[in-house]
Amino acid sequence: MSEYEFELHFKLPVDANDSEVHLDALFESGCDDALLGLGKPGYIALDFTREAPSAAEALKSAVENVLSAIPGAELVSATPDLVNISDMSKVMKKWEVLDLTRQAIRNYAIGKTVKVTRPFPNKAFVTESPLWHINEVVIWLLDNGKVEQKEKAQQLLEVSNYTRKLNASLEYVRNKASIFDNLVQKIIH
Repeated sequence: MSEYEFELHFKLPVDANDSEVHLDALFESGCDDALLGLGKPGYIALDFTREAPSAAEALKSAVENVLSAIPGAELVSATPDLVNISDMSKVMKKWEVLDLTRQAIRNYAIGKTVKVTRPFPNKAFVTESPLWHINEVVIWLLDNGKVEQKEKAQQLLEVSNYTRKLNASLEYVRNKASIFDNLVQKIIH
């Protein structure tokens, strides 16, 4: 068994969007290993540290626990997945993979550091504050011998591989529903 850290973000059902109402039910359903974030009305975030045989099982059981506590809740996203350079540094420190400053990571990202076996991963989204998939960054760090604790890096890689797949699946389902809704609207009008 290993401990996996991840965060799940849920949209609450319209008829039950007061997040504080769900606290007892979440605890009773098995989410006693999560810190809850109640910042945005109609949404809830749970920061888990869950023990399980695999990252997939940890995330799956956490989602099931939340959905049993809050029927009708909708999983919106899971992290760690997309990160900017500042978040990249924070995630690496939190997971004890390595302790690099934001500036050091930025130097890797822009190609200033030349002692690497291959270039830094491509950006997933190019914006004013670009985003990378953290699993690609961890693979890069491992390939270049930059990690301080390989076991922690492997755990982060396992979690981030799964959260990336989960987020891609959620996006696919949302887009598929949107395309279907648009098609229905065209047929009706």
